[in-house]
Amino acid sequence: MPHPNFFILYVRDAVASAAFYQALLGTAPAEASPHFALFPLESGVQLGLWDRATVNPAVIAPAGGSEVAFAVADAATVTATYA
Repeated sequence: MPHPNFFILYVRDAVASAAFYQALLGTAPAEASPHFALFPLESGVQLGLWDRATVNPAVIAPAGGSEVAFAVADAATVTATYA
């Protein structure tokens, strides 16, 4: 069974949220753009901050929406896990 290792929070302002988490975590994001920031954590889990206005497909969840992601080796593993 795969283990979740990537959490994405939908935020109103990715730049401001990245600044908040940078101060909280004491580390800069590994990736940053006006719409997304990624913080790899020491545990191996990754925290993504995605501007909810740019998520595709569009976010319909109320404030506080998020994603939990599972990294797998390849497309065949995605298909097998889904099945």
